[in-house]
Amino acid sequence: MFGNTMTVGALLDSSYQPNESAEWIHRIENVRIPVVGNPRKCAHDTTVCRDCADSWAIDYRFTDPLPWNDTTADAAPARGRDVAGGVLRATAWCAAAFAAIYLTGRTRAAR
Repeated sequence: MFGNTMTVGALLDSSYQPNESAEWIHRIENVRIPVVGNPRKCAHDTTVCRDCADSWAIDYRFTDPLPWNDTTADAAPARGRDVAGGVLRATAWCAAAFAAIYLTGRTRAAR
């Protein structure tokens, strides 16, 4: 898809809750992100470089090692490790926090 361009794999949690529904639709996407070695040539929203990798990591879980990392901390997880479950648990926590903030604002507005 990207020709000779180096890419890294990543997981994106695209889960959502439909309007007026108590159930979440869980959707984990496995994507490839093009890697750029020179930060000056990086678009930062469609490609990843050393300077913007941390901001990508907010939404994406890298499953391949990034070329500039000296350690294997971001390497693909060992077989049997539940990466998707970890992403979903984090999403559930964020959703609960957002709901609490949203409901607090609604109760204040109703007063």
